[in-house]
Formats: sequence, C-alpha cells, structure tokens
Amino acid sequence: MFNKGEDLSLGAAHRWDSSRQVRQKVLNPDGLDFTRWPGDIKYYTTYANYPSDGVCGNDDQATADEDNDPYNAPDQGKLVGEDEPAQPAPHSEGDLDNTCEFRCHFRGFARLELGSNWYRISEWYLWRVHLKFRKQNESEATWGLDFNGDGDTSDTVPIWRDNGSSQALDNSGF
Repeated sequence: MFNKGEDLSLGAAHRWDSSRQVRQKVLNPDGLDFTRWPGDIKYYTTYANYPSDGVCGNDDQATADEDNDPYNAPDQGKLVGEDEPAQPAPHSEGDLDNTCEFRCHFRGFARLELGSNWYRISEWYLWRVHLKFRKQNESEATWGLDFNGDGDTSDTVPIWRDNGSSQALDNSGF
C-alpha cells in the first residue's frame, strides 16, 4: 500500500516490475492549511522512513510511466520507469512571504515475482527532489494571466513561486 492508503496492485502489471519507495518530509513554518490544496491531504504529511520490506513499493500506483516487459521492444532486456514529481500550489492559499517545502526521497529498484513471492533483483537507485515554494508579489501582465480572477491582467498579486527547488541522484538533506 502507498503511504496515502491507495491500492498499488496495478503498479505491477507483469512479473517484472520497476518500482520505488518514497519517504517525505513536509516543512511548513507558516502553518499553511493544506486541506484546500490539490490532491489528497495525506500527500502533505511527513513519512520519515521507507517501508521496512525491501520489495514493497509504496510510491508506484500505475504502469503508464513504465515498461516492465524485458522480453520485447522497445526496451528489450531492460525495465524502464520514469517519474516526474510535481506539486501545484494554489495561489489563493497562504499569505505574502509564506514558505513551504516538500522533501521527497526515493529508492528505485527492480523486482521479480517468482511463484507468489516478490524478490528485489537490483541495487537501490537513490534520487530526490526538494520542492520549495515562497509566496511573492508578481505582475499578472508579466505572465499574461489573471491570477486573482478579476477579469484583467493588470494587477500585482501574491502567487507561489519556486524558491530554490532542487533534485539530485542521492538522498542527502532529508
């Protein structure tokens, strides 16, 4: 099961599987109310540890971003998976100069089902993304967008902007 309590059975469509585990930390110094942010509120929760079971993927809900068939083209001989984590921040939430950060650390791995048991057949592939946001004043005209919904693009309004987000092939800085 994923940390959010969702069924992950569709994340392994073959006996071979490119999977991953996630741990995450939410830094919320301004006490933002995430209940009105997009997605499941459980996403905005800290999960300090990876699953203790080394073959359990807790961040792999589907196979649309994977090729788990090592027998056929286009990725014959390989298991391939891609993930592009993102977090939309609604401009209507929070106040000017509020900040928040989501530190998502991943351990990718390959596994194989033999009989009714899964076995990890690869080393861990470590990677991370730290999504950092700050709410700051921006000109709607610069963006050509009506952020505050008043029918024009002539205002300066507070919106969420990237505040030094980073990604790396390691698990440092949790």
